[in-house]
Amino acid sequence: MDYTFNSGKLMRTPPRPLGEASSQPDLFHTPSDLGDSDLNVNLKKRKYPVDSTENITRTMNDMVININSMLQDLKANQNEQFSQIRKDMSALKKQNDDLLTSNAEIKKTICVISDEQNALKLRVEKLEQGENKAINYVSDLEQQVESLEWKIRETSVEIRNLPTESSYEKMLDVIKQLHQTLNVTYDQRDIRSVYRLPAKQDGPRTIVLEYAGLQKKSELLQAYKKHNQANKEDRLSTNSVGLLGVKKIIYINGRLTRKAQQLHYQARQLVKDGSYRFCWTARGKVFVKKDEGEPIIEIKTVEQMVALSSETRADD
Repeated sequence: MDYTFNSGKLMRTPPRPLGEASSQPDLFHTPSDLGDSDLNVNLKKRKYPVDSTENITRTMNDMVININSMLQDLKANQNEQFSQIRKDMSALKKQNDDLLTSNAEIKKTICVISDEQNALKLRVEKLEQGENKAINYVSDLEQQVESLEWKIRETSVEIRNLPTESSYEKMLDVIKQLHQTLNVTYDQRDIRSVYRLPAKQDGPRTIVLEYAGLQKKSELLQAYKKHNQANKEDRLSTNSVGLLGVKKIIYINGRLTRKAQQLHYQARQLVKDGSYRFCWTARGKVFVKKDEGEPIIEIKTVEQMVALSSETRADD
């Protein structure tokens, strides 16, 4: 049964009559049944010419030769690269050996320098110890000189603003009048010496009055302090001792050593700038006090003075 399409529709082929074969092919005919022309069957074989085989062989040989040549070039290139690598490795090894040798020398030099440094360090430590001993020794000597200098000046006082143009006898008369004004017994035998100090500037030269003993010095200083406390508006002056002319305040202080004078001067600066209220000397030493009821501080060194000044600024 066959089917056909017509205008997009499936059509069925009419059936064949019964007994009619659909096809009558003579599949099993014999050659005798065929004509002579049918016996001429052309059988063609695929043949390759001889020249083509030789060309293929030659091509293959050329390819092998080319491959061998390429392999030889590759091998030569690799050998060259390996040779260069060996050279580079040899150079690196030599550099490494040189570095090891150099490092060994550097290490040896460092050891030598380290030994020298340790030796120098020990030497510096010994020098520092010697310096500290020398500083302590100098400090002890300065203290001894300070003590001796104070011992020499222990019984002396300094009188400032008394006229010094007059004669020695006139100066003794003024000193006698000074004792009488302060109600201190005067006996010339109590005086060991009287002399003037060099003047640093124009004005009366300071008079140094040296007593034979410490008692008279203490009496004069106490009387001077008591007089000024009792006469704050009329302190001891040149008019108080009978000297006419321009009135000048007379100052009497125990004579200090040079070191104590410097400390006293700087301590007075603390009073001037308001850091401390009181500053005075006693027995050749310098003292300061901030205010009433505050502890008394003895000034011994310049460094201590600087520290006190810095401490005061920090508090402000």
